[in-house]
Amino acid sequence: MTKIKWTATKGWMLAIIIIALFLSAVIGLVIVIDKLNDEPVGSILVVEEVYFVSEETSSESMDLYVHVFVTNDGDEPCNSEIRAFAVDVETNLAMDEASLTVGRIDDQTTSESTLGMTLPSDGRYRVELLIFKDGKITVKGTGTVNLFEAGSGGKDYRTDQEDPSAKNAEDKEGAMPFPQIGAVALAVIAVALIAKRRWRR
Repeated sequence: MTKIKWTATKGWMLAIIIIALFLSAVIGLVIVIDKLNDEPVGSILVVEEVYFVSEETSSESMDLYVHVFVTNDGDEPCNSEIRAFAVDVETNLAMDEASLTVGRIDDQTTSESTLGMTLPSDGRYRVELLIFKDGKITVKGTGTVNLFEAGSGGKDYRTDQEDPSAKNAEDKEGAMPFPQIGAVALAVIAVALIAKRRWRR
């Protein structure tokens, strides 16, 4: 049986391996503890889709139905309300408005709501949507419909203001679990460089 002849270099290599395994275990433990201690990000409202559908009621007016799909991308439920204003593009006057209490939106679910307004059929309108979360305006968006040329409505919507909670959640996910992880990583690199130099000697 061949005996292992220990030298200073082999001793250093064994020590480095032990230190590296220890540091890897510490990093893994820190990440796990951080995940377990993650605070909920709360509720995050996102307007997924908005569709405009019109229905002619007379030669002078149309009923405009706004179908809104709102998703709660967070991990807590919230109460929501939607308000819509149909603003004449030419005069910048709100010709009609509607509001709807959506109620509770559970986390990771989508709620569908429909708001109705009656408008002159010969106009072009900017439909402004305000999405409330727990009594506060959180999301804003606009869409444009031209009832004079296209009486069938359609889909033309963009979100102008997103839920601030979404940005906070992204920042939290992108951050390192603990500042110490960076220091641990630097220590591993430093030990590896020292070992490399001693090995060459």
